[in-house]
Amino acid sequence: MTHPPTEVLLAGGPSVQAHIKRCPRCRIEQRLLMKTQVQTWIAPVKPAPQGEEVPTVDAHRYVDLGPLGRGGMGVVIRASDPVLCRTVALKTLRSGPLPDSGPEAQFIAEARVTAQLDHPGIIPVHALGRLPDGRPFFTMREIQGRTLGQVAREVIDASSVDTWRRTQDGWGLRRLVDAVRRVAEAVAFAHSRGVVHCDLKPSNIMLGPWGEVLVLDWGVARTLDVRDQASVVAGTPAYMAPEQARG
Repeated sequence: MTHPPTEVLLAGGPSVQAHIKRCPRCRIEQRLLMKTQVQTWIAPVKPAPQGEEVPTVDAHRYVDLGPLGRGGMGVVIRASDPVLCRTVALKTLRSGPLPDSGPEAQFIAEARVTAQLDHPGIIPVHALGRLPDGRPFFTMREIQGRTLGQVAREVIDASSVDTWRRTQDGWGLRRLVDAVRRVAEAVAFAHSRGVVHCDLKPSNIMLGPWGEVLVLDWGVARTLDVRDQASVVAGTPAYMAPEQARG
C-alpha cells in the first residue's frame, strides 16, 4: 500500500490502520494532522469591546512597593495585594494627560488579550480595573529574573571564538536553545488563538530563577478579527518581519 492521502489518514479504516502501524512516516503525519484538527477548535481571542467601561477598584486593595519598570506610555510597579496575601506587578498608564483615547484603549486591549492566552509561557493577568485617579491598570504575576538578551550576552562573554562555555549559574548554548524552543511554543499557542505578538525580541522574554521562560509585553499584539489595524506599523524596527514593517 502506498502512503495514503491526508483525508484517508484522518478517516482511518482497518487497512489504513494496519499500514500506519508499519509505517513510521504515516504515524507521524497522522499525529500532526490530528493535533492540527484539535487546534482549529480552540476559540480565538476576543478583542476588547469598544467603549466598555472598566470598573474602579478599592484604593486600599493594592499597596505601592516601588517601581519595577517604565515604558513609553506605561509604568510597572511592585504592589502588595493584602486580600490574597501576595505580591504582584501592577501596570498602569503614566500619570498626566494623554493625547487621546487611543493609548487607553490599547492598554485595556493588551490586558484582555494577554489574559485570554492561558499558557505556561505567557505571563498570567490577575485583574483589570481603574485606579482612583481614573487610570486603567492590570495586575499580573511578578517575575524575577533576567531577560533572554541579558543571559545570551553573559553566555557569549563566557565563551571563546571556538568553544561555548557555561556561565557561573549554569547557562550555556544548549539551555539557551531550549529557552528559545519554549518561546516558540508559547508564540505558536498565541497564533492558534489568532494573536500575533508583533514585538518579539530578547528584552521581552524573561528567564526566571526556577526555569520559567515567559513572553512579556503584548501591548502591540494584533488579533486576526481586528480589521482597522491593517496600516498600523508598531514594534521594534530591528525585530520586525518585512510584512509587519510594510503595515
